[in-house]
Amino acid sequence: RVGSLRGWAGVRPLWGASDSTTLKITLGLARHGGDWNSSPTALLHLASAFRERCGLPALEVKVRQVVLSDVDALKDCALVLVTSNEPVPWTAAEQEGVRAYLSGGGLLWVNDSSATADERFDRAFQAALPGILPGSRLVRLERDHPLFTAAYDLTRGYKGYPIPPGDKYREEFARGVRMGTGAQARLALLYTRNDYADGLEIDPRSVAGMKSLTDLSPDEMLEGSLRFGINALAYALGSKAPRMPPPPESAAEIAKLYRYQGPELPLFDDFEKDSDEQGHALWNVDDWGNPADLSFVRAAKGRELSVRMKAGDKAKVGVSRLVELDLSEAQSIVLDLYSGLPEGFNAALLFSVKPDWAGYETRPVFIRPGWNRNLRFPLTLDDFKSTKNDWQEYNTPFLPRRQVARLGVLLYNLHVDGEVRIDNLRIERQRR
Repeated sequence: RVGSLRGWAGVRPLWGASDSTTLKITLGLARHGGDWNSSPTALLHLASAFRERCGLPALEVKVRQVVLSDVDALKDCALVLVTSNEPVPWTAAEQEGVRAYLSGGGLLWVNDSSATADERFDRAFQAALPGILPGSRLVRLERDHPLFTAAYDLTRGYKGYPIPPGDKYREEFARGVRMGTGAQARLALLYTRNDYADGLEIDPRSVAGMKSLTDLSPDEMLEGSLRFGINALAYALGSKAPRMPPPPESAAEIAKLYRYQGPELPLFDDFEKDSDEQGHALWNVDDWGNPADLSFVRAAKGRELSVRMKAGDKAKVGVSRLVELDLSEAQSIVLDLYSGLPEGFNAALLFSVKPDWAGYETRPVFIRPGWNRNLRFPLTLDDFKSTKNDWQEYNTPFLPRRQVARLGVLLYNLHVDGEVRIDNLRIERQRR
């Protein structure tokens, strides 16, 4: 019999302001006696999507393998995933390690990845639970629980299902174990049997045609699993989570906002000129950020601006140039950016406006390794950081835009060396 647990009073706050310039998150994939690596890229997909969708530029999300008896390794993880197709034989040392991790504020996500009719994983976990958390029991999470609104609003279900399916749909609810009482009560253990690990693992972009065991398409299954996983991670972060508006509904919405798909635009800067009429360099590295070397490299269709970033003690590299631009009727700035970094990172634009040289920073756009063509930075959304709000939140309109005096590109390299190249800087104006 499954009990019921509604939103607990005083549960830790969600999507609070980050308490540091760079938020560093580690996700743990638990190694255990079952087939622990049955979904090897699930957390990697979740980490990448969280970085792309949360809108916080200075964000590091790492995935590491952890042994459940290693308390020091566990305590570095905001969330630890235990998943397997086979029953997990929980040792006494693993139970003790997990108990210490949960007592310290961690969130353990146990995911049943076994075949639909196979109950062995569930029986083994239910038998081990009293050893992990003596006196505890799994309780159903009602949809008013904060987990279901931590990032996405899942209180109304997903695609006709009460909660998002993963690769399977065994149960129309998730279950959990809470620790603490009153204002200190929190979800410490999340238990799911809809197999979100395989739902995250089956990426239609790399495994063409693989279908869910539900009636969802591969795209819909991956999206539902991502939303549930992002909510779990947002809940685990609690007050350390970045403050953000509701995340984009899907990858398609991200592409619509942040990838230009219209007719060809005129070039504003093709990087063919090194300097202005007075001989001053057009582009310069801003001295308040990490160091970098600038150069121009010849490509098949002209020149590109090469930025060789160096690891420093700041979160980002800034490169900028003086301009005289009236962007009052502009919709966005569009550019191409090549990343030689081994992992994704965030980039944003920075504007200075006369007469008071007020600064405005766009919401960041996620950059993948290789070429990122037609990156679009919208100018008409009320989601800029600014000197007007002391650079605190992305909630300010970029106004006025008639006297833009400086245009910069912010590269959040997060203390990592690497080269990026910028090309084809364009302005999307209102169509008449």
